Amino acid sequence: MENRTNLDLLSTMVAPHRAAYLLRHDSLKEIFKKSAHELEACGFRKKEINRLRAFPELARRSGGAPETKLSGRTEAQAYLCPRAFFLTEEIVGAIALDAKSQIIAEAIIARGTSSNCSVTPREVFQWALSHGAVSVLVWHNHPSGDVTPSPFDQDLTARLRATGEILGVPLVDHLIVTPSDAYSFAEKWGSE
Repeated sequence: MENRTNLDLLSTMVAPHRAAYLLRHDSLKEIFKKSAHELEACGFRKKEINRLRAFPELARRSGGAPETKLSGRTEAQAYLCPRAFFLTEEIVGAIALDAKSQIIAEAIIARGTSSNCSVTPREVFQWALSHGAVSVLVWHNHPSGDVTPSPFDQDLTARLRATGEILGVPLVDHLIVTPSDAYSFAEKWGSE
């Protein structure tokens, strides 16, 4: 499963077939140690090489579950916004958290188009339960750069909250992220 998560994350920076090729031959740590010349020799374009260089954090986390605590919007935004930098299509991701808000696992649940991405609570919670999540944080990006939630985003969040309550795995937040900003549904809940 870790290899699948690495593939999903690496695929946000380079073409999916190139990401799969790299991971068949090297770990993420080894990939980030490669020189630009070595990556060019493997058929990577300059743009993809620059993307790889922008994400050294992935190499730090490749040795296992990240030791990152996401207990609030500020921490979650700092952790997630860099991922939105090169995304041209919407993706929905989920982060499984333990009782101390430490990350257990994370994954990209669905990929969409430049303006939408469809996902169901079933897909999110099936994944979260399979990883022993005590709670779950869901996020998706808006390639437009506008973090304003759509009616679909609001409906999905309501359904995720209701499902989480029923299953005993609460949704701690649903964030809409761009490279420089984030919208937190949990902040709105606090004012309900």
